[in-house]
Amino acid sequence: MQIVYALRSALKDINTDKEVVPMAVMQKRDTLMFASEDLKADKQIVLVVVPQNGCVLQFASKDLKDGKKVVLPAVAGNRKALIFASKDLKADKEFVLAAVAQNGYALTIASDDLQRLIAIFAGARVGQAQTTLNAAIRELAP
Repeated sequence: MQIVYALRSALKDINTDKEVVPMAVMQKRDTLMFASEDLKADKQIVLVVVPQNGCVLQFASKDLKDGKKVVLPAVAGNRKALIFASKDLKADKEFVLAAVAQNGYALTIASDDLQRLIAIFAGARVGQAQTTLNAAIRELAP
């Protein structure tokens, strides 16, 4: 915990240290907010911590929040991480489907348009399954 408190005090030699910051963030996720802007934009640093705690994404740089390779592991660890993704990613059909495949609850945070589209698709699939089931029941009836 000493690392966390040292980072919180934003000592220049610690909040820019590529070894100390990830250790501190692993202990307490919001400590990334006290890291230097360079480390918040460091893809390797962020990729180390987002799989364990996806919500760390909220403190990452804007560019990283727009990166599929950073956001997807964050969502896999915590569906709420999608909240911190860029608007463009939340509206990207391919990305949202991948996020939902990682964590089904991610759909609740996707753009409204995508939620409607996926709900329509899911409804169609359920309807199709019901039709198939009804046909099978008729076929098996004496």
